[in-house]
Amino acid sequence: MPHNRAGLLHNGAHMTTAILATADSAVCDHFAIENGVEVQTLMDRAGRAVANAIRARWAPVPVLVLAGPGNNGGDGLVAARVLREAGWPVRVMLLAAREGLSTDAARALDGWGGPVESPASG
Repeated sequence: MPHNRAGLLHNGAHMTTAILATADSAVCDHFAIENGVEVQTLMDRAGRAVANAIRARWAPVPVLVLAGPGNNGGDGLVAARVLREAGWPVRVMLLAAREGLSTDAARALDGWGGPVESPASG
């Protein structure tokens, strides 16, 4: 039975997209940035891809996005915004102080524009 690079299946169907290792993904990000793609553009594309994958697989259900202080957290914040704009009930929990966010994650948080929970408030 053939598998993708990660050997993953989804709902019994083989995934057709290769999954990059963390180091490979970082190389791709650095290459894109060095060649003029802005970090915010990469973050927006990643967050939209996550939201689109979720929307393609499930009907709207309540979603909780846990966002850390780095750019992966920013990707999650973009995904939260896109899901909310599509009518999904979304909550965001920030796992860092706002002051500790990367510049780009802080921009994504501003783009979310909704309420933000903290672990202490949850």
